[in-house]
Amino acid sequence: MKDNQKTKTLPTNVLSKLNQHGSYPDDLKQIEEQLRMFMCAVEQNPVSIVITDINGIITYVNPMFTELTGYTFKDVVGKNPKILKSGHTTSEEYASLWQTIISGKTWHGKFYNRKKNGEFYWETISISPVVNKLGVTTHFVATKEDLTYRKLVEDTIEKERRLLRAVVDNIPDQIFVHDRDCRFVLNNLSDARVLGVNDPALLQGKSDVDFYPPELAANYQANDRQVMETNQPLIIEEEPSVTASGQKRWVNVIKVPFQDNKGKVIGLVGIARDVTKRKLAEDELFRSRQMLQLVVDNIPMLVFWKDNNLVYLGCNQAFATHVGLTSPAEIIGKTDFDLPWKELAQQYQEDDRQVIESNSLKLDFEELALQPDRSQAWVRTNKIPLHDRDGKVIGLLVTSEDISERRMAEQEIEIANEKLISWVSDLERRNQEANLLRQMGDLLQVSNERDEYYTIIKEYIPQLFPETSGALYILNNSQSSVEAMTIWGEDLQSDTSFAPGDCWAMRRGQIYHGKSSKPGLTCRHIKKPFSGRYLEVPMMASGEMIGVLHIEEREEFIPLESFQDLAHTLADHLSLSLSNLKLRETLRIQSIRDALTGLFNRRYMEECLSREIPRAQRKNTTVGIIMLDIDHFRDFNNTYGHEAGDVVLREIGAQLQNQIRGEDITCRYGGEEFILILPEANKEVTLQRAERIREAIKSIRVEYHRQPLGVISISLGVAIFPEHSTTVEGLLKKADEALYHAKHNGRDRVEIALIS
Repeated sequence: MKDNQKTKTLPTNVLSKLNQHGSYPDDLKQIEEQLRMFMCAVEQNPVSIVITDINGIITYVNPMFTELTGYTFKDVVGKNPKILKSGHTTSEEYASLWQTIISGKTWHGKFYNRKKNGEFYWETISISPVVNKLGVTTHFVATKEDLTYRKLVEDTIEKERRLLRAVVDNIPDQIFVHDRDCRFVLNNLSDARVLGVNDPALLQGKSDVDFYPPELAANYQANDRQVMETNQPLIIEEEPSVTASGQKRWVNVIKVPFQDNKGKVIGLVGIARDVTKRKLAEDELFRSRQMLQLVVDNIPMLVFWKDNNLVYLGCNQAFATHVGLTSPAEIIGKTDFDLPWKELAQQYQEDDRQVIESNSLKLDFEELALQPDRSQAWVRTNKIPLHDRDGKVIGLLVTSEDISERRMAEQEIEIANEKLISWVSDLERRNQEANLLRQMGDLLQVSNERDEYYTIIKEYIPQLFPETSGALYILNNSQSSVEAMTIWGEDLQSDTSFAPGDCWAMRRGQIYHGKSSKPGLTCRHIKKPFSGRYLEVPMMASGEMIGVLHIEEREEFIPLESFQDLAHTLADHLSLSLSNLKLRETLRIQSIRDALTGLFNRRYMEECLSREIPRAQRKNTTVGIIMLDIDHFRDFNNTYGHEAGDVVLREIGAQLQNQIRGEDITCRYGGEEFILILPEANKEVTLQRAERIREAIKSIRVEYHRQPLGVISISLGVAIFPEHSTTVEGLLKKADEALYHAKHNGRDRVEIALIS
């Protein structure tokens, strides 16, 4: 019975083979003993063991299999292991497994299977083929190990690792791990981004040398080595750094040694927090405090501040010096009883306490203050409560200023302001005068006629000298008198024409101030009686007197003296512009007048004719043309000489001027030929005028050196626009033809042009 019990646990095929012999030979007993030892080992093995035949049918499972899956030996023997399938393993994986083992190889893998009670579990499996002496596979042996717990632990660790990684990567601080060679082992996402990398994994194996400037990298690695060699943490409050883009930054760094399970330092863990904003804020605060202290120390006031107990907390340098201290730091901890005005300390403190307790400002009040030298002075004081963040009063700020000097300064400032206002007003007036002078000068510069010239002056002078009367006097050509060419204002008390000797300014050649209070020194051209004052400025051009600027003031409030500089400037401007006008007139006359006769020249005649013909066309009127020539003029020249001929030409020119209307134009056409242009004159009028001219010329008697030159006759040719021609050239040609007929027909006659 005992042997039979032991053999129950043996595989069925082994028992059947032993029973065939009926008894156990010694060698078989030895085999059986070995088998029993193997079976014991299998039965007690903590690994699940499954044996199948060549077709994959289960022939044996050990107790651990039952403990793992819940299936007993009876449940699974003769069945396929597919009963464990959970549906999570693909058919491709099973096919790969089967191909491996039937080829005589061992297959290793993991399955996510289902227990008898429906629970899922992980197991690791190794399946090996069993071959006989002939090398033929007879069975498959599978060893399985429950991985569920380990898998759960691994998954938990992985989740925790991922959670920790997520936490680390989402911390804004830089977190990093370096090995003993200062190489990167782990970096969080913030550290990677600072280094210009999006994936922290790309940093492994690199070092600070790969990302930072050489000087910074060397400093960082020196700090790393210090931490690892001393096995002591290192804290750096503010360490300079840069981003991948080169932007300067400041970081707070903590580096601690990292040890293995034996306590050996194998690297370090570091945390770097960006404190750039704090650093900049602190620097700005420091600069602001320095600037504030600088301002407080340099303002011309006494400044100090106290706490609620009226103990001094600080002051500016001015106050420290005022109370006999060397520096503001010496005031800290003192009270008013420690200062030179200790007899008034109680009074000062009561006033300070009232400001603190009422939490109200006390501004711009004056008080009698005792000075360190025992003198008293009135000061203007401001007292302001100081508050903490919560609005609680923690003390007061006091500023004090000696107002005795300020009052004196204010008086001086007031006087200076009045002067400044006066200067500004004077400057504005001078600017206005300069603008008016410039405007007037621009107009005078382009003025070509005297009437226009004096009209411009009359327009601007009242603006330059408001509330005055006056006149611009110009010396006539004979220099015998000066005449008022421009008058402004009302009730001019000066004659409009007077001799140069009647004016003190012209006689002296200097500016002259006349007053009614000195009648004996009043210019003779001033009417009597005269009340008021006047100013006269002589006008000079090229060193010669050309006139005088006369300005009258009859109201005492008018500052006539203030006009003197302007009047002098104006007189200079007018003298120069008048000289320029005379020059332009002279040049114009020379360009359009014949120098010998004073008549218009041929060029001007052609310009006038070109203007009169279109005008006559627009008005539908006529224009008469008279061309005349002196008969036998060469005989005059040959007999009496060219100078006598010039005398004849001048006399004829003068007679022609006497015979024409204001709108007629007389020209010397050339040599002894003349042309008259008669606007709006028809043929009859033109012929009559030509005949009168012929008779007038014939009646004159010309002498040269008291010798009569005989009778002078002329021949005249007449042409009419538009009867004879509508063009300048055509009319001149027709007049010339008519003149030719007059000469041909005996001279001393008038001929009308023929109509083509």
